[in-house]
Amino acid sequence: MLLGGGVSAAITRDPDRHPVLLAVMVALSGLTLLCWVLTLAVGEAKIDQVGVDLLVQVLLLIAVFGYYRKAVVESTRIIANTTDIE
Repeated sequence: MLLGGGVSAAITRDPDRHPVLLAVMVALSGLTLLCWVLTLAVGEAKIDQVGVDLLVQVLLLIAVFGYYRKAVVESTRIIANTTDIE
């Protein structure tokens, strides 16, 4: 959870410069979602115990996938502008 919080903070600080961190966030969120689904499947937890976190992970994945393309385009523009300066 600390790693996810750190990645989220870095993305929030400047989302356009960190498309790689968006991919890391997808991996973290996807693994969390997979773990909760497996936990539910074997009966170790009930949906009312993890339902809110499942919803948050799904919404986070939707948000990251929606923003990823814009971040890649913006980081490409930033790199092109940096290259022109030198």
